[in-house]
Amino acid sequence: MSIFNLYKARQYKYRYIYYDPKKESQQMQTDVCKDALNSVAAPENHRSAIIRKGVFRQMADHRRNIRMHKMHKSNIILLCCIVAGVIVLWLIISG
Repeated sequence: MSIFNLYKARQYKYRYIYYDPKKESQQMQTDVCKDALNSVAAPENHRSAIIRKGVFRQMADHRRNIRMHKMHKSNIILLCCIVAGVIVLWLIISG
């Protein structure tokens, strides 16, 4: 036994049971062709609106503003209904 433990973990060497080099090369070629077609269709410097930095934050802020606007509107309607109810009750009681 040594002073220093130089334990080496067991290596993971997975051997594929079914390996077809012809099929593997064909798959690689089709992947290369698909990548080439995608790069022609969408250039590298083009970024969609969803991937752009800060879009999620902008959408969340926009939705929050819409919710706040709806909440304020419903609060004003509720306040008007309460004021109208108080006026009606005052007219009924005083009249």
